[in-house]
Amino acid sequence: MQTILVRRCRMKTRPKKAGQQKKTESKAIDSLDKKLGGPNRPST
Repeated sequence: MQTILVRRCRMKTRPKKAGQQKKTESKAIDSLDKKLGGPNRPST
């Protein structure tokens, strides 16, 4: 039972980390757009 609970917790925490990574990536792209001066972001 304990192992299953641990696995569930790990599975729940993984998507959150991925979402945070995507957010930071989008923020970096936004800052790049501001530097370039316009909404010319690369198509991902």
